[in-house]
Parts: sequence; C-alpha cells; structure tokens
Amino acid sequence: MLVISRQQPPVRNDIAGSGEFLAQRGLRVHYGIDYQLAAGEAVLLARTCAFSKTGQAYSHAPEFRYIEFRDGAWFVRYFYVEPREALMVGDTMIEGEFIGKSQAVGQHYANGMQDHVHVEVFQPGDIGDTIPDEIKHTFDLKKNRTYVDPAAYFRSDLPG
Repeated sequence: MLVISRQQPPVRNDIAGSGEFLAQRGLRVHYGIDYQLAAGEAVLLARTCAFSKTGQAYSHAPEFRYIEFRDGAWFVRYFYVEPREALMVGDTMIEGEFIGKSQAVGQHYANGMQDHVHVEVFQPGDIGDTIPDEIKHTFDLKKNRTYVDPAAYFRSDLPG
C-alpha cells in the first residue's frame, strides 16, 4: 500500500535511474518522485483535495494511467495508477482515501526499472519567485508549469 506522509515511502533507485525529484534523464530532468511500490498495491491519497481528471501516462501505451487532483492552486498527479471506479470530477477526497491500484510499469521498460508510482506537483505559469529558495523547483517553458518537489508539498511547506 502506498501511503505518502511526512515519513516517505522508499524512492525508486534502480538500474534505470533515480526516482528523485530533478534527477537527470538524459537531456531532461525528472519532474516528480518515484515511490517504489509493487503492481496491484492500493494507493491512498496523501492530502485532502478535489479530483480533477484521469489521463493516459503515454500516448503509445493507453493502459498506463494517471489520476489528477487539485489542491487550491496546486495540481497533483499520481502516475501508473489504475483509478478506482466512481471518481467524479470536483469531488473532494479525504487524505488516506483509496484512489486506485498501482500498475506494472516495470513491464513497459526492458531496462530493469522497478514498479513504482510517479507523483508530480505543479502550478501553471512561472511562479518560481513565490517559492522559498530551500524548496527544489523548476519551470518548464513548453508546458508553462512550475514543478515543485512533491515531498515539500506533502510536508505542507509550499505557499498557497
């Protein structure tokens, strides 16, 4: 079971790379944290927020999903999670509530990647000047989003 709280679950670190926020991925950086979790495990919501949508993690592999929530100005996406049934857009969900089951993303890669749930936290626009210097963050110009360290979000260290 994945329960993200002030005591974080293990971060994926395998032959395919590190699951840390801003880890190098060739010419790009990793915008989330990869929490190690076996396929089929329950994923629980880390903070109370509103369900906003589900989507495909990859256009070429529609079986891999993400679930997005909104918490004020912040968006939180849980990737490689098969959403539970009956999620309704706008519904407030409570911390600790079951949101879905982790998917076998390791099977998608032939490079020895472990199964995990990838979590991203972002706000639209370049908001870097409002984030405390000690919190890791980055702006993606193409997506027009500022990504922040999910661990800071889960600790409630972010403004707004």
